[in-house]
Amino acid sequence: MTEATIEETRRPPALTPEPRARGRGATIEARRLTLRRGAQRLLSEVSFAAQPGELVAVLGASGSGKSTLLGLLAGLRRASEGHVLLGGLPADADELADAVGFVPQDDVLHLDLTPREALTYASDLRRRPCFPRAERAARVRALLEQLGLRAASERRVRRLSGGQRKRVSLGLELLDDPGVLLLDEPTAGLDPSLHRRLLGLFRQLADEGRTVVLSTHRLEDLDRCDRLVVLDAGRLVFEGSPALARERFGIADLTLLYDRLPRRAQEEAAPGQGRGGLPAARPRRPATSPPRWRQAWTVLRRAGVLLLRDRRRSAILLAQAPLLALVVAAALEGPALLLFLLVLTAIWCGTSTAARELVKERPVFLREQRAGLSLLAYLAAKGALLAGVAGLQVALLLGVVAALRTLPGELLSLYGAL
Repeated sequence: MTEATIEETRRPPALTPEPRARGRGATIEARRLTLRRGAQRLLSEVSFAAQPGELVAVLGASGSGKSTLLGLLAGLRRASEGHVLLGGLPADADELADAVGFVPQDDVLHLDLTPREALTYASDLRRRPCFPRAERAARVRALLEQLGLRAASERRVRRLSGGQRKRVSLGLELLDDPGVLLLDEPTAGLDPSLHRRLLGLFRQLADEGRTVVLSTHRLEDLDRCDRLVVLDAGRLVFEGSPALARERFGIADLTLLYDRLPRRAQEEAAPGQGRGGLPAARPRRPATSPPRWRQAWTVLRRAGVLLLRDRRRSAILLAQAPLLALVVAAALEGPALLLFLLVLTAIWCGTSTAARELVKERPVFLREQRAGLSLLAYLAAKGALLAGVAGLQVALLLGVVAALRTLPGELLSLYGAL
């Protein structure tokens, strides 16, 4: 392709401001998006627009910038230059989080919940629940039916296939019925049959009026897409229909597309180029989340279910304190040393449990925070759960030590202090 052809494909269609829609359709546009990391450009002036009812595939080999581009469109990262427009108007990260559903490449799910439970708990944490609580069960059933998960709705996520897990992850975003749906490598690692079936599902979601943009390095079945956006080394090299791609690249089979890419090295262009004029930004609308106490209660109930179902982890938590108590009881004589070891053991049990509980859930929390979960509500729920676990561990610790040694001081006061 000539430079003129490449430049022509960069120009997005002219857009007029439209009302931002939830549920059925919103235009999302990348306007000269550029992202730098030091002297390197991860993306360089990428421009395209996806319209309601369209299924758009962002293509490129590994490292071409596909995931980076979708992260910018979702508001997860901030561009060095350029803008993301929603409904023809500039959008900030909060507005993108409110109107754009983002399904990450890795399935960020609680493996010991069932699909029905995962959707039900998530619906209680969302910023703007798309249906009243009284209708929640019926709507969750309808969503499971649409995603083909009815038969697996009571099976734990860890026992589902890769395609079923991806559909559960997709369902978490569809709870808000977003007008724009972004999917990062949704068919990565799946066999060709599952790849085709998921593409059919994405086609159906677009036909319902949503704007669906997916990134992929796979080139099979791309004729189901309305348009292709091809990246190479962070640059846009083509944007158009599958038929136009065949014509421009001179190929009959789209699986040969990567062989025709120019493979240009990334360059550092002069800063500040190509910002272009923008329409006035939309007025900010306050986000409305469920009450914090309700979010905290939902997180606490879910955490309790997950703890009870993870029998190995629960056994470790219960066995840890008595085993350490035997070590403490076998220590040298002396009340001061005994108190020191009791305090040290209590601190160890509490911090090790809390660190594991919070760190392992970080990806889940970040996804739910984007959808409206309050940090305060999350920490309050986790604090309540961990306080209960710590209370049980200290009781076991003191019970074993008291059976073998004489405890200094009054038992209840010592328990409260630990």
